[in-house]
Amino acid sequence: MISKTKRSSINLLLTAVSAIFLTNSVHAFTKEIASYGSSPLKADWPKTLNQKVFDSQLTQSNYYFILDGSGSMEGGKCTQNSSKMATAKSALKQFITQTLPTQANAGLLAFDASGLSERVSIAPQQQLSLITAIDTIRAGSGTPLATSISLARKALEQQASAQLGYGEYNIVIITDGVANDSSKLKKAINKVIQETPIGINTIGFCLGEKHILNRPGYTNYTSAESPQALSAALESVLAEQSSFTVTQFTLDQQ
Repeated sequence: MISKTKRSSINLLLTAVSAIFLTNSVHAFTKEIASYGSSPLKADWPKTLNQKVFDSQLTQSNYYFILDGSGSMEGGKCTQNSSKMATAKSALKQFITQTLPTQANAGLLAFDASGLSERVSIAPQQQLSLITAIDTIRAGSGTPLATSISLARKALEQQASAQLGYGEYNIVIITDGVANDSSKLKKAINKVIQETPIGINTIGFCLGEKHILNRPGYTNYTSAESPQALSAALESVLAEQSSFTVTQFTLDQQ
């Protein structure tokens, strides 16, 4: 028979073990990756040691679009008597011509029946080139989002070097499906989050909220279930971006 003293000791031990287990469980549940912006003293992006040509507009905003032209975009769900591809192209062209600041730097990458490639390199005054490139996109491929995001990151890093890291940098993705390379996609997203201040803005067209690119606190994700919602989601990309002023630029230089 266990004495009261021993029983008390056992209870204390069990309580301590339970507390440790609970603490570790909560820590494991809440533990997340550290974003680049979470370290105020971190300023090692981009690498500019070998940069010889610099942009005259150092504080310019940058938008790199990734348009999903996978086979599933041929479907008509969530559209109004059209295909998701046609609807996405129309919404993106409208955003570029009516909302995107004309002075902003913009580029486009797409994967479609012609493969995965950069269609327009990032530069200012790209509206006409973007519209022309978007018109040529034809649905018919897989969904290589990991490779697309890695290429977008590299394009923005190159532009950031020319701007000495000043300005804003955004990847804007329109997609309707799950990536072919989900494990690689997670690594590609984490690399952007941990090593750069680039914002990842995703519009899941007729996709719902459950997507690997939906990372609350780290990425901006919007589910669009109609053409109107898709257009509104693109509009919200600009609203999400904080303003960068000349005053901030001056203070950072001191």
